Amino acid sequence: MRERWAAWRRRLAPRPNASIQAFLLRATCVALLLVLGADFGWQYGRAAAAIDAAHDRALARVAAGYLRALRARDADTAKIPADVFREEVGAAAAPTLRFRVADDRGATLGGDPLLQPPPAGGARPAEPAQVYRDRIAGVEHVVVAVRGLVAERSQPALVQVAEPLAARSAALRVEVLLIGLREALLAAALLVLVRLAVRAGLRPLAALGESIRRRDRNDLAPLAVAGPREIAPVVAAMNHMLLEQRESVDQQARFLADASHQLRTPIAVLKTLVQGALFGQADPAAILPRMLSVIDRSAGLANQLLAIAKTEQLVRRADWQDVSLAAAARSVAVELAPLMADKRLDFSLQAADVSIRSDAWLLGELVKNLLANAIHHSRGGGAIGIVVRQLRADAEMIVWDHGEGVAEDVLERLFEPFNVAKGSSGIGLGLSICRQIADSMNATVHLFNRIEGGTTVGVDAVVRWPGVLRDAGSAGRRGDDGG
Repeated sequence: MRERWAAWRRRLAPRPNASIQAFLLRATCVALLLVLGADFGWQYGRAAAAIDAAHDRALARVAAGYLRALRARDADTAKIPADVFREEVGAAAAPTLRFRVADDRGATLGGDPLLQPPPAGGARPAEPAQVYRDRIAGVEHVVVAVRGLVAERSQPALVQVAEPLAARSAALRVEVLLIGLREALLAAALLVLVRLAVRAGLRPLAALGESIRRRDRNDLAPLAVAGPREIAPVVAAMNHMLLEQRESVDQQARFLADASHQLRTPIAVLKTLVQGALFGQADPAAILPRMLSVIDRSAGLANQLLAIAKTEQLVRRADWQDVSLAAAARSVAVELAPLMADKRLDFSLQAADVSIRSDAWLLGELVKNLLANAIHHSRGGGAIGIVVRQLRADAEMIVWDHGEGVAEDVLERLFEPFNVAKGSSGIGLGLSICRQIADSMNATVHLFNRIEGGTTVGVDAVVRWPGVLRDAGSAGRRGDDGG
């Protein structure tokens, strides 16, 4: 039932690029058709019942009039039907009627012999006239029978008056035309009013669109909240988007300023070293190692800047698919194995069989930056590792090291561009890239000092994907790989 209702809601919802005004008018037309159709059916039933009741009363009065005429021996009965139908029904002329007079034994005393005696049972005490339907000469009739006393001896008599059913159908058709005309005029008036109301209701939305269109492209100020309450959520959402856009622009401006400063400094140092070698102010053999160090740092900075640009591009157009965390961790460990070998680091991988919805390059870049950061801050001959595990519906990855730890007050600032721990020779972009990638995956990444016995023995970089395994079919299998 819920699926069927959801399907109907999808059908009734406005289609993409469709006009809201046209949708509201169509929906209103459908609602009006349903309401007016129900009202038309009710009015039709009332009209049919009223016509039947009026004609039944008219036939009963005609029969009673005939009975009184017989009692008074008045042979002039021609005016009875017309007068009665004019009073009861409002028709100027009575329909073609058949009548019959019979005695208490059913013998015809006068009138149309084709009329048959009424059905057995007769009229109930509270109903002096008996109404029933009969087919006479192949035509459907409505017959009213009235019993009474006539002649000098008060002889019981039965008077029957029959009206063709077509006469009532003709009267009903006229009434239906009148009802239909009233409903059509009402529908037209309502549609005009609804159209005016819809236009008036959508005018604030059009005004909002016009104000946005006229804004300068660099104007990221919040929009003024004006108009109906229904527009307020749209304005609030747009203001939130403008705020995020402004923060992004400000962040990019700060990033460009920091990047230019970071690039300007090694270039200036390199220029000074080269000038010193050219003018004989320093021994070239002593300067070359320093120049190589500056060039390596500049190259690392350039690579990090390119990684940030590629990350921003992929975040907008990522190829999301199921990616194994364990496989990504193994691949990065193999790639960075030479760096771990240079520092004689013992690497371990404990990885459950967990897959998440991600982009393969983005996930690999996230793991690589965290592991490279752990290698950079580890002491030679120490140990580092990666743990991948499942916590109920969450997936979690921990990259740990045995470094000296980080001051608690700077742990979160390390995720900002060009922020490095005290005494570090890093560039300060790796963790910023990790935070950007984690945000694109709806994940969180944080740094925690690992403390044992009151002493800091290392840092854990924890990435968690909340709720990604809620629909997983299996709990995942935990395995251990040594490296």
